Amino acid sequence: MNKKDIKESRIKNYFIDSTKEIIMSEGFKAVNVRNVSEKAGYSPATMYSYFKDLNELMLQCTSSFIDDLSKFVSEGVSGDNTEKSDIFKFYSYYTKYFIQYTGIYQLLFLEPNFMLTKSNEIQNILFGLKDPFLSLSTLSSIQLKLIDYAVHGLLLFYLNRNSPLNYAEFKTDFNLIFELVEN
Repeated sequence: MNKKDIKESRIKNYFIDSTKEIIMSEGFKAVNVRNVSEKAGYSPATMYSYFKDLNELMLQCTSSFIDDLSKFVSEGVSGDNTEKSDIFKFYSYYTKYFIQYTGIYQLLFLEPNFMLTKSNEIQNILFGLKDPFLSLSTLSSIQLKLIDYAVHGLLLFYLNRNSPLNYAEFKTDFNLIFELVEN
């Protein structure tokens, strides 16, 4: 890489990292060109020198978030020595990630105006994250769909503070999903 490419990569990463920080701390709705540029330490005009628009920047952030999620889940499952099934472990770490980073969940699943919600590629990647953990599963495809829908529904209610009221109740309900479907 020459100096120009290194500089371009560094500045792009400033914008990506700044956007990710805003999403993780304040949520998706706080992301705008002015906030991102200010946090990155550059003018809004500079951002447009490196990204066509805010959606292009968000696409790169989303890709980075999915990589982070995948790494978090894989490391969690591989380090988990409990007797639970791999699919249980997958969803356990998957939900922990989104509970910790609610803004990322909102971006990926709840923001209807964001162009990525219409992107089949992003959705396929997200839903394909569990595939490596299914190889030893004895569950039918219908059971797996039930788990997927139930976990996402429970997570949605929990993150929107509708029910369950606390994390202990969330974990109880989470465990119940697997007890009902696996038996």
